[in-house]
Amino acid sequence: MATKQNTDLSERDIGYMALANSDLGAMMAEELDGLDAGFERVKVPSGGGLMFEMPGEEGGDPEAVKEFSAVILHHHPLHVYYATKYTGGNQPPDCASFDGLTGEGEPGGPCRKCPLNQFGSGENGAKACKNRRRIYVLREGEIFPLLLSLPTGSLQEFTRYIKRLLSKGRKSNAVVTRFTLRKATNAGGVVYTHAMCIVLRGLTYADEAEYFRTQNLNVRPLTKYNLFKAGLEAGDKVCVHIDEICRANGYMVSMSSRGFNNISAIYALITVCAVYGYSTLDDTLKLIRATWEGVSNATRREFLVGVAEFVHRFGPVDFAQRMRYKNIAAIWQDYLAETSHSNRQTCDPAMRKAFCRVLVRHYNKGLAANSRKRLEMEG
Repeated sequence: MATKQNTDLSERDIGYMALANSDLGAMMAEELDGLDAGFERVKVPSGGGLMFEMPGEEGGDPEAVKEFSAVILHHHPLHVYYATKYTGGNQPPDCASFDGLTGEGEPGGPCRKCPLNQFGSGENGAKACKNRRRIYVLREGEIFPLLLSLPTGSLQEFTRYIKRLLSKGRKSNAVVTRFTLRKATNAGGVVYTHAMCIVLRGLTYADEAEYFRTQNLNVRPLTKYNLFKAGLEAGDKVCVHIDEICRANGYMVSMSSRGFNNISAIYALITVCAVYGYSTLDDTLKLIRATWEGVSNATRREFLVGVAEFVHRFGPVDFAQRMRYKNIAAIWQDYLAETSHSNRQTCDPAMRKAFCRVLVRHYNKGLAANSRKRLEMEG
């Protein structure tokens, strides 16, 4: 006879409590073994459209809806800057931040102090750096969250909504939010769509509120890998192209750095693309594999950005042939002795140049002083 403990989703487990009494870990381990457990996304239309595009039932065609309701589990900023006007395709941003705190690329650094993240730095008094908001929402009776990416035009209204909740002592994950769309026109006369949020109802049932309270006490902050996977599922062009390049070279973007084929230095990958371009990332990964096949330390962030700087300055040259038998541990120790760059952020040009300088020294070892193969690093 079935009991409460061995029933995944009983008739009594309705609404958001469907999650509380289901063995989610076991279900995922069994059903998603070897599969990608990324987030499906909700699309906000452009040009004044008033219908959300939701994932279809049973993997069918997307469903167009005027509104939907869900609990906001988590939300975080996303910043993207293009030095030249974005024209679509696989054009990487010059700088990007997946946490709204630190930009990776050029100019990089703290977002709050960046002049490109100030009003008036872009067209029509807007910011040159485009700010968005990624929201992870859970619909009633479902287990997997959906990813909703709010465009810049929706941020002001979303901010008001969050403030209204806070003024009443509530957080966004303590209420069921109804999402709708409204047409608006900006100062330049361009029609756009922005999302509206209203409280549908509070999670007043004691068991539901207690469940979410417990979840919040034990929740872990989203990792760089989580943000990258969310971007991948959302069709973010940078994440998609990085994933394609890594896979083409036999690597996997991963939470773990164990194993040569796993790359966990996600911000390093983003930095290489933002600073040097996608082709340099492709050349860098090819060169690392050809030179240090099987050496796991070769895919850590310092090697990735340092080799990318080398490729940017000198091209592949005879790197693999000359560096293949060099002691990689000695290269690392020389880098640490170079200066205090080991604690620098990946976006710091000084870090990339310092590692490249060490690579050049090891490349030149054994070459005659007048050899044409010797490399000279300027700057």
